[in-house]
Amino acid sequence: MNVSFRAPILPLLLLLCAAPAPARADAVDDYIAEQMRQRHIPGLSLAVVKDGKLVKAKGYGFANLEHKAPATPETAYDLGSVGKQFTATGIMLLVERGKVDLDEKASHYLPGLPAAWADVRVRHLLTHTAGIPDYMSAPGRSWKQDYTPEQVIDLAANRPPHFAPGQAWRYVNTNYLLLDRIVQTVSGQPYDAFLMQEVFRPLGMTSTRRVSQDVTPNRAAPYDWDETGKAWRNTDYFSPALFVNGSGGLVSSVLDLAKWDAALYGERILKQATLRQMWAPTRLGDGTTKNYGFGWDVEELHGRRRIGHSGGRPGFETHIARFVDNRLTVIILTNRLGGNPWEMAGTVAGMYEPALAPRTNTAKPDKEREVKSGG
Repeated sequence: MNVSFRAPILPLLLLLCAAPAPARADAVDDYIAEQMRQRHIPGLSLAVVKDGKLVKAKGYGFANLEHKAPATPETAYDLGSVGKQFTATGIMLLVERGKVDLDEKASHYLPGLPAAWADVRVRHLLTHTAGIPDYMSAPGRSWKQDYTPEQVIDLAANRPPHFAPGQAWRYVNTNYLLLDRIVQTVSGQPYDAFLMQEVFRPLGMTSTRRVSQDVTPNRAAPYDWDETGKAWRNTDYFSPALFVNGSGGLVSSVLDLAKWDAALYGERILKQATLRQMWAPTRLGDGTTKNYGFGWDVEELHGRRRIGHSGGRPGFETHIARFVDNRLTVIILTNRLGGNPWEMAGTVAGMYEPALAPRTNTAKPDKEREVKSGG
């Protein structure tokens, strides 16, 4: 099956192709089950896409422990920062249409930004080189306070910048909150409505939407592991305003993300020239580069390109790993923060392509990123 298939037949074709070899399925299943046991993960959904075909899609454990509802390929999880790639896509759609300039000041689109951010360009926000503080780590920030979007920005605005724009790299959720606002301002639509119209609906991503209090079919419940009591517990309440924005405010399933992966090999949504720009490492002011593009981690593993991103928020941890030179993608979504799906995705990839198998226990990319702060 070619990855340039059209949306009306895409869901059916993906499901029809989900028939892996039994031996391989057993090895993957055994590995996932053991990792879930060791890492205390209640529920996990996995998709593996090879050469445009969905070769494995399966759920493990429970999406909801109280109701003993099993995790399935259709289970919807909060994506956390995996959603940043969709925020970047929204911006780049507007760039392709001549409505946003990457080298224009952010304040051109968002009047009223702090004077200290006057030299921040759109490109700096996309690449985490703006130098502005992260609202998630602001002194006095409360997990439970219901902030307005303006108050969230104020949490960052009341602190001095970390560095001059473009001179260094620091993973900051405020960058993608501001990009969310640019999408809204320029498109004239709410952020999630724009993405629904331009990305999710055209690709048949029926489970993907903004995180909200609305009833969401097949949605996983969030859990924490109580190390003292040796038991799972429901995740504490936290303010949605801290997470439900362009830095990580989407819910999706592995089946939907498999459709998204397929679209990235063609030009259904963005031009290939645009995608190459998004997947290029970021050059800093001192001439060095950082393995981050526009909403994507970009690196090499054993000489093969790995384009992906991790996400996390209380009760969820997620990862998409695209080994584009091998045309292999592994997607893992879980309903417990702390399961390290980045590492699991690499091991599963090695079961399908031995050349990709981890050679050492490597740290998660950009280890200074704190997943507990929405990374």
